[in-house]
Amino acid sequence: MLNFCIFASGSSGNCSLIRTAEAVVLIDCGVSSKYITENLSLMGLNPQDITAALITHAHGDHLSASGLNFLLKHNIKTYSHDCVFDDAFRKYGEKMNACRCVCVNASFKIKDIEISSFDVYHRDARVSKTLGFTLSSNVCARKYKIGYVTDTGKVCADMASHLKDSNILAIESNYDREMLEKSSDLMKINNGC
Repeated sequence: MLNFCIFASGSSGNCSLIRTAEAVVLIDCGVSSKYITENLSLMGLNPQDITAALITHAHGDHLSASGLNFLLKHNIKTYSHDCVFDDAFRKYGEKMNACRCVCVNASFKIKDIEISSFDVYHRDARVSKTLGFTLSSNVCARKYKIGYVTDTGKVCADMASHLKDSNILAIESNYDREMLEKSSDLMKINNGC
């Protein structure tokens, strides 16, 4: 089994879900706790069924105060890069110390889901890093891959190589010339994109 559902996308909030035979993973929690719970219910799930959450970055439409409260209330392991957690700590303070944060770099696994993270072009004074993810799992001995990118202003060769061979590709993008230029400068410094 492999299900992918976008609960919300856009400036008012972002939250998606991937479900496999062994795991239920949220991607971003930028909506209210009530909204997450209602959408889980529509899928026949409860908050206690959530295995983990992935956070792309710390803007409020990707990690809201209510979304963070949802993660804390249900003691959900939350995966992201340490820079993303640092950004969230600056925003939410001591609450982040109670979060079950798991720092990741390139590749990791949550039960039967293989996950790779990579940088995307979306930086400003409030966020120092934004991640994209690929999530792969086997269904009936065949590997399926989901590519997930949010808020990117452009796609470089490194991002394209990560997203290559995706069976499902979810891309949310926006265009802010100033942010894109600052992000591009940082990406060149950090990884040569």
